[in-house]
Amino acid sequence: MSPDPQQPKPDPKPKPRKGYVGYMFEPRGHRRQGPNSLEVQGVVRWTVRRPDDRSIQPEFMAAWDDRGYKMGLLVMKGQQMETIQYAGFDGRPPVTLEPLPGAIADLEATLGTPPGYQWLAFGAKGRRNYVIVEPPNVVEFEVAIRITPAQAGAQIVPVASRHMDGTFAESYMPGLWVLPAAGA
Repeated sequence: MSPDPQQPKPDPKPKPRKGYVGYMFEPRGHRRQGPNSLEVQGVVRWTVRRPDDRSIQPEFMAAWDDRGYKMGLLVMKGQQMETIQYAGFDGRPPVTLEPLPGAIADLEATLGTPPGYQWLAFGAKGRRNYVIVEPPNVVEFEVAIRITPAQAGAQIVPVASRHMDGTFAESYMPGLWVLPAAGA
């Protein structure tokens, strides 16, 4: 079969991707908090460099945290994320993400909002504790959240993350947080 002359030819030298190329959330524990809230402890993993780059250095992680980070979470209308915290670096207090109501319009314009849902936005600067889980380029952060009201079953929460110094319209890393069933 001969190539179709109407189709563009593939680039023989693909350009490297910019930014982060992988993200994952893993819940590791949960409990009901009062009649309506669910607390979830888990980890988030990021692929932060291409494997052929040198390994992650402490200076790289410090610069990332100094730049700051923000996230948008798509939850059901009426739900609130009461707490989002990362474990603090080297035994320091947790890094608590603060609400960023000004980022909600950016999320809505960039990603849209399905009926019955709403965007919540949070951000922080602060040193988070991390572990290199797959040398040389995958790091893991401990995270704890509290969502109210909790759903009876498992809940999928779309997440958009990026550095603080920019808009979601410019770029973001998509992800999904699968929260366990509140009663399980």
